[in-house]
Amino acid sequence: MTVTVLMPFKDAARYLDQCVQSLNAQTHALFHVVAIDDGSVDDGAEILRKRLRRPLTLLSHAAPMGVSASLNHGLAHIESGLVVRMDADDIAHPRRIDALVEAMDVPSRPDAVFSWYRYIDSRGRALPTQPCPSAGIAQYAGDLLCIGNFISHPTVAFRRESLRDGYVTDSSAEDYATWLAHASTWQWAFTAENLLKWRLHSQNQSLMVPRDPGSLSEHLALCWESTGMSLDPQVLSAVISPAGNSLAVLLETDRTIGALVSRLRSTSPPAGAYAAAIHSQWQLRALLAASRDGRRSLVGALHRRGDTKGLLRAALLAGRRQVHARHRPSAP
Repeated sequence: MTVTVLMPFKDAARYLDQCVQSLNAQTHALFHVVAIDDGSVDDGAEILRKRLRRPLTLLSHAAPMGVSASLNHGLAHIESGLVVRMDADDIAHPRRIDALVEAMDVPSRPDAVFSWYRYIDSRGRALPTQPCPSAGIAQYAGDLLCIGNFISHPTVAFRRESLRDGYVTDSSAEDYATWLAHASTWQWAFTAENLLKWRLHSQNQSLMVPRDPGSLSEHLALCWESTGMSLDPQVLSAVISPAGNSLAVLLETDRTIGALVSRLRSTSPPAGAYAAAIHSQWQLRALLAASRDGRRSLVGALHRRGDTKGLLRAALLAGRRQVHARHRPSAP
């Protein structure tokens, strides 16, 4: 199976050296790198040219065009069977490409695979990472995507033929929108190997709420409909981002997600457990977004449902806010 690494970047010189070293250290012998410089003003492109010891196609934009446009520009220059995503600020395990090829080179011919990862900070220091889910969650990817984007984009590899039309371009959450657009047709695979050090810093696109959801809501609505549940547009909006929604909408969204989690628990306990973890992340975002009275109502709803994890998160959040208030400087 021929392999190409697809890597857009912008002003990533600070991290590119470690990224390139990890690509040079891959045990997989033959692969190509297509890198897209999206209007950088630093010397990242020069670092790639000088230090990467693999075949390189380097594309460049005179002015930034955005992640989805850069990804599709790169895809247009790829003819290999397997496309491996990589971000310029991350570090790949030496066996990463080999492990992804092994996961894809099976009789069932999955369309895409994602792996587990470990968080690191801007200096490369290890950060806490949530527990690795069961390998069996891949077959429930469509249901899990209804709750949130649990698939880390930099860990993904996909068949070129499965993404002939490229990434969704009208959403700032191009990866989530693309996974949702193919939720009913793609077969996913998952490897529990920790194959990537995923760097978290202030410029991470994945840490930002979509500034322009675009068609994300439309794709999410279709994904929920495939589960037999049609959602009100306000609830769909709250699934994507709890901020700015009324208490009534937040409570209805929490109830709706909880119903899907319960269904998954009865079908597959491992998938249900992971769905509950994604739900807990949404609850924390909702608690952060809610007013003080809204937070009390959400906590009450969690208590009535017996959601001990959600209550623990709420207690931790309340304690953190009290500490912050106690240490806030007094007005002059």
